[in-house]
Formats: sequence, C-alpha cells, structure tokens
Amino acid sequence: MAEKLHLINWKMVTREKNEGGLGIRSPKAKNMVLLTTLAWIPVRNPSTPWAQTITAKYAKNKSLAFTSFIRKSLLKGWNVCNAGILWHLCKNSKINIWYSNLIYNSNTLRTSIEVPLSKND
Repeated sequence: MAEKLHLINWKMVTREKNEGGLGIRSPKAKNMVLLTTLAWIPVRNPSTPWAQTITAKYAKNKSLAFTSFIRKSLLKGWNVCNAGILWHLCKNSKINIWYSNLIYNSNTLRTSIEVPLSKND
C-alpha cells in the first residue's frame, strides 16, 4: 500500500509550532529582514567597504528605467528602515524643528504653515 502525500496550506507551514504549524519561517519575511539589514549598514557604518561600495554604486539618483534589481531590492529594505527611524530629542539636540522631518512621510513643519514666522519670511 502506497503512502499518500498530505498537502497543507503555506500559512499553516509558516505558523509557530505552538500554534499547530511547522515553525518554518516565511522566506518573504526573512528576505525583507536581510534587505533591511543590508540597507541599514551604510547608515550605521558608512566607512565599511560594503557601505562605500553600495553607496557609490546604488545610492545615486538614477532614472527608474535604468535601475537594477539590486538597487530596487535595497530600496525596499530602506523603506522598512525609514518607517522605523525615530527622532531622539535631548537637551543638546541641534535639530531645527521647523525644517526637519519629525513625522514620517510628512512635510517639514515650516512648509505646513502658510503664514510668515518672522519678518524675513
């Protein structure tokens, strides 16, 4: 008697073992973690050879028609980094609240206000 192959849903495969799954991590999620890590290295350690190579080759503003798969992938990772970046303001911070983007995906405070702030504006 031949054994039958039992198929299960991919969502069930990627569930935690204590939730009844097989505990296998999603390859899509794991790939995004790796891309995010690669995109964060030039920000955190810009003097490393990897950061210098990536910055020189892929960080320049290029036309979307000529972007490589690697650059597009790193941009996906950077979008995850950018969404998680927080400002840490302390006593001696040199952040200009009028011209810094303190809120993700928003304009600066100065561009949001339509009235002059001083005589020179």
